[in-house]
Amino acid sequence: MKMSRKPGEMMQNKPVADERPTRGPLAFFLASVSGLLLFVADHPVHLYGLNFVALVPLLFAIQMPIKSASAWLGFATAITYAAPMLAFVGSSPPVLLVVLCAFFQWWMAIFFARRLFLATRSMFSVAALFCVMEWMVWTFVPIFGTAQSFARVTSAVPWAVQFAAWTGLLGVVFFLVLTQGLLAQAAFERSFRLLIVLSVLIAAVMGLNTWRWSRPLGAEVRVAAQGWDSGSKPKPLDIGLQAEKVGAHILVTPETGFATSGTANDEADEVGIVEEICPPGLNAAVGVFRHDLGKNQILFVDEAGKLEERYSKTHLIMMTESYNAGDGSLAVVDWCGVKCGGMICQDDNFTDLSRGYGRLGVQLMLVPTNDWRQIRGYHYDSSVMRSIETGYAIVRATSGGISAIISPRGEILKSHDHTEDRQALMLVDDVPTGDQSVTLYSRLGDWPMFFASIALILFGLSSRVKQSVGGRTTIPN
Repeated sequence: MKMSRKPGEMMQNKPVADERPTRGPLAFFLASVSGLLLFVADHPVHLYGLNFVALVPLLFAIQMPIKSASAWLGFATAITYAAPMLAFVGSSPPVLLVVLCAFFQWWMAIFFARRLFLATRSMFSVAALFCVMEWMVWTFVPIFGTAQSFARVTSAVPWAVQFAAWTGLLGVVFFLVLTQGLLAQAAFERSFRLLIVLSVLIAAVMGLNTWRWSRPLGAEVRVAAQGWDSGSKPKPLDIGLQAEKVGAHILVTPETGFATSGTANDEADEVGIVEEICPPGLNAAVGVFRHDLGKNQILFVDEAGKLEERYSKTHLIMMTESYNAGDGSLAVVDWCGVKCGGMICQDDNFTDLSRGYGRLGVQLMLVPTNDWRQIRGYHYDSSVMRSIETGYAIVRATSGGISAIISPRGEILKSHDHTEDRQALMLVDDVPTGDQSVTLYSRLGDWPMFFASIALILFGLSSRVKQSVGGRTTIPN
């Protein structure tokens, strides 16, 4: 006898097709919009405020039902973000490698982010995944360190990222992805509850920012940063006389702004450079290349004209700099009652040295630098972030880039782009110094954020009840 089924009754264990309309073209369009917004937020356009909303279209798109593989969604963002950079960053091998790395980073990050979100329904896990990917790039492709991060752009609004003193730049990555992800998820699911979670999170972070921003700073000291572009380099004697005239107590000159001859007279050459630049009563951090030693150095000359300390550049630019690197030894001097340290150019793209100085309670960082037009903005953003993470002021004297005087909060007190206005210029200001308190980030580095990110990913995967069809677990595209 033929059995009949009631209307609407379904056979057990039979997979039910997802009848929601696929939105592949729209999802790819949204992913492309995010890529373009990330590019416009960065240099050379530098509409940095877009960094706080650029990921919303993408994180909305990863929730959409699409039949195409997730890899194509990642490709849409990666190509629209990384490809336009090629028109602006030049063709030097290290720069091209960084752009290629950025392309694959975003492609893979979004590929895994979509799969992770569909498995966990958690933007906390997605934000954690982006943190892990960023850390992997800084660690295993360390061409320009944290200057390779999209999140460094936020140093242009230091009051919004003061919490980096606890979390470092990885915490900023997490915050950017999570807040935009929660907004996208709330819009997709029409969830008022997620908007409340987002509001609480932002309020908590702003509270930390306000607390950190309002802290009392250290004593003020008058500093001078001498910068120039090619063809506009002033005479050594004129630099010292100008610093003396404006009443500066501490002077900084650019990286390798002066050099010894590479003969048996190198020590005498060095003494001559120091005597020309440094009049009595002026402390100076002078960028010098010692040809006999094959080292890029800072000479710390005190107000009595004595060579008090040396620092050798530690992080060299891969495929570009081939001289002898320093061993990472830190150089600290006490000038005008202020504890000062020094790094050179590329060194401040990495946090091992900056955190080391932070742990020593350095209040003022002196940074001779040499940049070039195409990468100057990326490096500058990264430099400013170091002051936010570690709490010291920075005096950055640059050739072929941006000189600046930066407060311990990350505020730009004075700056000058020597590639736009190519004259030699000395920046002078009374800068408040750090309060000598050691930030949590200086103590612990990226490890807390890295391990917390791994834990969030594992927790999301283990706590979510996996969707299954016919008793089998589905793997999202």
